[in-house]
Amino acid sequence: MDERDDIRKKSGITDVPALDMAEHEQLVKMVKGYPFHWWQNSIDELSGRVDRAREMASRLWEPRSQAVDIPRRTLKSEKDIQEWLNDVEKALKEALSKGPVIIR
Repeated sequence: MDERDDIRKKSGITDVPALDMAEHEQLVKMVKGYPFHWWQNSIDELSGRVDRAREMASRLWEPRSQAVDIPRRTLKSEKDIQEWLNDVEKALKEALSKGPVIIR
């Protein structure tokens, strides 16, 4: 197992099982085997898993790296944008003084 496989495994990213779609009945049976919300949850979870894998890979190649969460907020004016940019810049510069930064 190489580093990429290890990261995929630890972050919960797995290969999709082969789907037998040659026959309509097989496809219907497979789709009915999982409730609709399972499909949606699987799609929604994937981005988080990819983010985790990206962070793990960054830490592997840059062991001193640290994750920094960018503030999320609703911006309604140019003033709001400037305040947000200032906050992000301050947080990134502060973190960067301690080592490489992974933006989350």
